[in-house]
Amino acid sequence: MKKPFQVALLVLAWVFLMGLPASAQQPDFGTVSGIVTVQDSGEPIPGAVIKAYHVNGHHWPAAMAWSDSIGNYEFTVPYGEYHIKAERWGFFPEWWEEAASRQDATPVTVDEENNPENINFTLTEFTTEEGSISGTVTDAGTTEPIEEATIALHMVGNPHFHRVTHSLEDGSYLFENLPTGTYMLNCFKEGYFPAEYPEPVEVNGDDITGIDFALEQLVIGGIAGMVTDATTDEPIAHAWVIATLTEDPHFHRWAVTNDDGEYVMEMPSGTYHIDAWAYGYIHGSLEEPVVVEDSIVTGVDIALMPIVFGSISGTVYDSITGETIAHAMVEARIIHGWHRRHAWSDSVGNYTLEYLRPGDYRVNAFAHGYYPKVYPDTVTIEGGENVPGIDFYLVPAEPFDGYIAGTVTDENTSEPVAGALLVAFGFGPPHHFRTRFTRSGDDGSYIFENLPPVEFKVLCLSFGYEPEFFDDKDNWWDADIVTPDADDIDFVLTPAVSGPRVLAGTVTENGLPVTGALVFAKQGDEVKDITVTYPDGSYIFEGIESGDYIIEVLTPSENEGSLENVTVLFSDVYDADITLCSTSVEDDVNLPSSTALMQNFPNPFNASTNIRFNLAKNTDVELSIYNLLGRKVTTLVSGNMTAGLKSVTWNGKDNSGNQVASGLYLYVLKTDDGSQSKQMLLLK
Repeated sequence: MKKPFQVALLVLAWVFLMGLPASAQQPDFGTVSGIVTVQDSGEPIPGAVIKAYHVNGHHWPAAMAWSDSIGNYEFTVPYGEYHIKAERWGFFPEWWEEAASRQDATPVTVDEENNPENINFTLTEFTTEEGSISGTVTDAGTTEPIEEATIALHMVGNPHFHRVTHSLEDGSYLFENLPTGTYMLNCFKEGYFPAEYPEPVEVNGDDITGIDFALEQLVIGGIAGMVTDATTDEPIAHAWVIATLTEDPHFHRWAVTNDDGEYVMEMPSGTYHIDAWAYGYIHGSLEEPVVVEDSIVTGVDIALMPIVFGSISGTVYDSITGETIAHAMVEARIIHGWHRRHAWSDSVGNYTLEYLRPGDYRVNAFAHGYYPKVYPDTVTIEGGENVPGIDFYLVPAEPFDGYIAGTVTDENTSEPVAGALLVAFGFGPPHHFRTRFTRSGDDGSYIFENLPPVEFKVLCLSFGYEPEFFDDKDNWWDADIVTPDADDIDFVLTPAVSGPRVLAGTVTENGLPVTGALVFAKQGDEVKDITVTYPDGSYIFEGIESGDYIIEVLTPSENEGSLENVTVLFSDVYDADITLCSTSVEDDVNLPSSTALMQNFPNPFNASTNIRFNLAKNTDVELSIYNLLGRKVTTLVSGNMTAGLKSVTWNGKDNSGNQVASGLYLYVLKTDDGSQSKQMLLLK
């Protein structure tokens, strides 16, 4: 049996290592639990999704749980007030307590005296043969009925429920067996402008008639011309030409030039902005818009300047042994443009990135068993030159042996999708959130190696396809958990109609790039596209529609940020940058008005690392390094400092100037406001 004095020492050491005073160790989390059943029968509902949202907070759930085989659920949340929602396919969603919308929901309070146990839901099933919607589709000019028009219907508040039908010879259409709900309807027909029914349609067990559409005919004209080389006047085959309607940038038409560089396209009357792309050429556009009426406008010619390509070369090394690394992937991404190239290092670690257009690049390196590395400087490519010596020294990752593997294929053709970006988001102990990147090979296969035994969510992105989380989920919250070792984590991607534009930027936090952050492009409350930040903090939406966007970011540390009113019309946007402010772990106050200790960078490190902290006021400061036994290794700062953002470098040595061993260390910031601590990993 341990002596009381020894036990007390162990308790004090644990409190110290957690970086919090003993009085702060009281639980600050509680639980919410209940059961989900069927309204009429009382039968349990397994697999229902229960979500908790902060009252007066954002629309991201703070916690989620799934009901088990007998309908029970439980999740853990920080103390606070929440709106709770239950959802299950085949049932109407419900907010607690028996509310159809969040604004009518009853808040649930979780605190040290209250862990609600009976937050129960009784969901109502969708029923068949409830009601119907019918109407006719006619020509607005002639009032004649239109046959084979497509009418699409979706339920408001339930995007999973949608129906499609077509009009008959007399122009009539009918949707039957509609459950109670509110519906929006759209109508489409080739040769006509699409139409949306102006008002939502309420169905409550009755037959709704007279939901009619009168479609306006399109006045069809077109443009024709040539795409040529600006230096030789030679025609350019297989160039893409896009016409974007200036009155409605969502509307555009594409054409591809033939072997003689000629193209022709039909489109409705209007004023159009004209762009052209071709491999090996700089993107070009006409300065003046083209007015299209009821005939083909000829002579719409575009001359493109050829690109004089350059290259980047170097070697990839192991930072510990100095040995070269074979089969590392090196990727260069142009900072202000829509261009990237990647290459693999050979058997002696050498690589060459070829066919790089002139510009400024961020260069990243990846290798199985190593942490990703971002080259610290921007690499500038001039036409026709090679930039040598762009070498990487990769830090070995923690020695795990787990893996996740699968394939990526096209839903329509079942053919492999090469070059798709796969991102694995891992959830480990505190300070151990892991993000891994890989790409599918020519056969569509991919593998994440050297994974720790923690839970992951996997995202697949590829140009020309809808983003997809495993397993066939369209959002982060519903994504299935994957635990190494896992085979057959396959993605079958749905082809998407690509827009004409590119939207890109960077995400930084306290001046440092954020890797593995989810980035959402939204219009209103609807998510239009999803991507992820690379190790250099950059993100890109390729082939996005023209329009106004809100960009939202969710980082691995659950920090959030947004950028309002990003307009993408007739040119690409590459500077939609988002700067995030950290939140003090103890005070939960936004910087820079609070004193806060930030995560060191790089982490892990093998030579030196940078520690940054913000001081809200002039104060006495001590910044020290401790090992996991609680012994002080060195003191980096001791004395009074002025308010503001500070930066200190630690070279991995103790107070005597000796190099310390590899392993985990704590760095502790003590000020007049209290103490804060974080972990870092030294790898020699």
